[in-house]
Amino acid sequence: GAGGGGAGGRASGGLSGGTSEGGAGLGTKDPGWAPLEQAKIRPGVMIYAEARDCPTNFVFTHPENTSVFIGTTAYCVREMHVGSVASVGTNDTIGVLVYSSFITMDEDQETDSNARNYNDFAIFRIDDQDRKWVNPAMLPVGGPVGSAEFSSLSPGSRVRSFANLNDGAPDITHLREGIIAATAGEWAYLVYGAPSIPGQMGSGVTTPEGKAVGVVVSLGVNPNPGANAVARLDTLMSYAHSHAKLNMRLMGWDLVGSTPLSSTASSQS
Repeated sequence: GAGGGGAGGRASGGLSGGTSEGGAGLGTKDPGWAPLEQAKIRPGVMIYAEARDCPTNFVFTHPENTSVFIGTTAYCVREMHVGSVASVGTNDTIGVLVYSSFITMDEDQETDSNARNYNDFAIFRIDDQDRKWVNPAMLPVGGPVGSAEFSSLSPGSRVRSFANLNDGAPDITHLREGIIAATAGEWAYLVYGAPSIPGQMGSGVTTPEGKAVGVVVSLGVNPNPGANAVARLDTLMSYAHSHAKLNMRLMGWDLVGSTPLSSTASSQS
């Protein structure tokens, strides 16, 4: 299981691949997920960092306590140090930077070229008082419904990316379809057709069925010009766990399809 959370796949209400749906695995003191229409913090909202706004990708929890996390790219928060605070989603909800893959790789003097190219992942821990505003759903379609079967993804496989195109307005998240053109070891996929527009690095990518694939980490990369690099979520999480002792589980949500969005359509019902 990525990130050392594999046991979560066998827990009640859990899913395979170290993921857990709904509130499974959250401590009893956790307030639970916000209703979708009230969620200020969810995949696709912006982290308002010191130098720029950073798109977010997935929501995670710690398997042994009530910590709730959200991901972006290390590149986007490259001027920040661990312990820095930023607004997440709105001006009055905050998170603390607890992990930057760039900082960890520098400290560990990482030399693997694929890691240096694609290990672009940063994690913010949501302030305890703001956990009540979090929902892990990737609107407008819901999910993620678990982790992708990475061995089955290959050139020709279709993926979806979730891009926030409206200056962080939480209800405007657009889907873009893409096709995997090539792979970069166990680190990344090179994808054509996913949003190749500024400001979408850090966005989450899933399969068309809603399973989490990874994070957009670069745009228009060589050796496939015009392709976007999507770092594999399992590898990103595993590196954070093994090199920085950051143990996380991906949080999921039911697919909501074209039905009206409401908390009753969630896995809480």
